[in-house]
Amino acid sequence: MTTPLFSTYSQGENRVTATFLAVLERLSVANMNRILEGLLGDEEFGLVTFANQPRGVDSIPDAKIETGHSVWIETKIEHDKVGVVQIRNHMKAVKPNEKLLVLIPDDDRPTNLDSNSISKNDRERIVWANFRKLDNIVSEILDSKDAPPLSMDDYLLREFSSFLDHEALTISSADRVAVASAGWAWPAYNALGKVAEPFISGYRAGYGLAKPSNHIAFYTGQEIKIIVPKVKSVVGPINFTRQVEIDSLEDSQERELANEIFKRIKQCNEIENFNAETKIIFLSGPDDPETITLDKPIANDLIGKGGKRVGWVMKGQRYVTLDSLKTASKTSDLKLC
Repeated sequence: MTTPLFSTYSQGENRVTATFLAVLERLSVANMNRILEGLLGDEEFGLVTFANQPRGVDSIPDAKIETGHSVWIETKIEHDKVGVVQIRNHMKAVKPNEKLLVLIPDDDRPTNLDSNSISKNDRERIVWANFRKLDNIVSEILDSKDAPPLSMDDYLLREFSSFLDHEALTISSADRVAVASAGWAWPAYNALGKVAEPFISGYRAGYGLAKPSNHIAFYTGQEIKIIVPKVKSVVGPINFTRQVEIDSLEDSQERELANEIFKRIKQCNEIENFNAETKIIFLSGPDDPETITLDKPIANDLIGKGGKRVGWVMKGQRYVTLDSLKTASKTSDLKLC
């Protein structure tokens, strides 16, 4: 049975995987091969069959492409979500002449794929690729002058590229900005030029940057401030209630700044909100050339059900593309990613 082009899965990973398979299934063999070869290496696939949610031995990968040397697929649409145990379980079903393709949004190969708890033979048969690589392969086919796609392939590939963009799977950390709820972070940044993660995460440990972002913007007072610093480094996790953990930081500048933040927390009587491990995010200063300065603040124009303006970031962060941040005049102009 042919896979529906527009996936009926509601769960994100299944929807993305099923749509990918549906496009491959409808492409000409030549262009299907170009995509698979681009992701997996120089291999000839020929006739294939596709299966969503195939049953393995102790796990269920997201998909399987049956060829002379089958390809199993594990898809993640969130960053840093590849687990060692799941990969080991998948590999129990992957035969010696087969491969596991791990398709993810991360910028780099996950370290978990190279864990010593995965056998060397299995590691050699695990291939990772991100959605940007997949989209680049699609673009190369569409732009090809030597072998341009026929009309149906052209339509399918353009729709698939739009789908990846709509799902925000092709955004790199350099193109993404975390817009943080910053009632405390904004004055802290102005005072220190640096920010402790609890300030930008609603005072709760665990609300760190869920998506890799090279820059952070501050949302407070119903607007996004014009200063958008770059994330220089992330230190921790450490426990701010334990001076010994701050003293153990090797870098003297980081240790000094951590102490400044620790003192500020105590002065504000907020120590009870920092009773768990968290991190410090060091940011570029207002005059640093890596800090982006917008032309003007971006006003919040989000209206709630009652017709009143509501907060655009209530807690934690929302993520937008850098290009939209540079041109937006109001929050409704921003492109979420």
